[in-house]
Amino acid sequence: FIASSAASDVYKRQLAAQAVLALLGNPEIDTLSRIYAAQLVGRLCTEDAAAATEALWERVNDGEEHVHVRQAAATALGYMAQAGVLADDAQDALWQDLVDGAQNADLPIDVRVAITESLDALVLIDAQESMVDGLVALARGEGEGKVSFSVQMAAARGLAALVASGWHDRDDQMWEMARDQEIDESVRAAIVEALGGRGDRQEAAKILLEIAQNMSITPPGRRDGLDALGRLGYADESIVEALSGICETHERKVKDFERLAAAKTLADIGQVDVGLQYLLMLIADKSIYRTTRNDALALLGEMGMSGDEDLDNASIAVLQVWVTAVSY
Repeated sequence: FIASSAASDVYKRQLAAQAVLALLGNPEIDTLSRIYAAQLVGRLCTEDAAAATEALWERVNDGEEHVHVRQAAATALGYMAQAGVLADDAQDALWQDLVDGAQNADLPIDVRVAITESLDALVLIDAQESMVDGLVALARGEGEGKVSFSVQMAAARGLAALVASGWHDRDDQMWEMARDQEIDESVRAAIVEALGGRGDRQEAAKILLEIAQNMSITPPGRRDGLDALGRLGYADESIVEALSGICETHERKVKDFERLAAAKTLADIGQVDVGLQYLLMLIADKSIYRTTRNDALALLGEMGMSGDEDLDNASIAVLQVWVTAVSY
């Protein structure tokens, strides 16, 4: 009876898989249904993994298909690879196909991001040379045509997660990328933060501060450096002085949101009272964008008490005024 029941379950699963595969390739059903079908193929179709993989690649490469279906199919390929249901040679081929797909400039950006994120998950399971090489090339912006920022960041997140997991095989290469000013600053910030989180925090903080102060890069990139520095949590006197300088500067190239990020970073590295003072200064400055002032007010509420009675009373008074104004 038990054997018969198990065989019945397998048969039902096979029927369900066939039905889902048929839905995936059916242009008559709506887009949302095909998205769900792609997701189910990656989770359900393990009995005939080769056919499922082929069907998913067909959707990924179908230029007439909706981009969200192609994106879902790319993600599902990652599920198939993680499940390890393919024969060894087919598994290796799938991993290489994913590397090639992430570097394929003919695919839509969203699809390439989904493929890269699948690689991010796979590289944590088995950091094969080809996958690491592929992620490094993407993070550096190398490949056919222009590698979009979102693809670069997806690759950077994968490398950062691999570094944070305790992987040391390419430490020298990762530090080289962290210091390479030809690489996008947000990519560098992600990798530096991971390196500092498991090792040389002082050196990582130094690089992140250099990013935050580099006027030759974009303001959002400088902000990413500040945010990463706050999460790293390393502080010395020179860093506190530099962050205070960013908060106080009237340099036009420094945006209001950078000053806000610097104030938050000061609080994140343990200088809560100093960070609060600069937040209050930003809130009081009616010349800056209202959205930045609102962000500063929200952050003020999140930070809580500093232990300085005068500062805390001032913070509460400001928040009370804000709440009263908002309520009307």
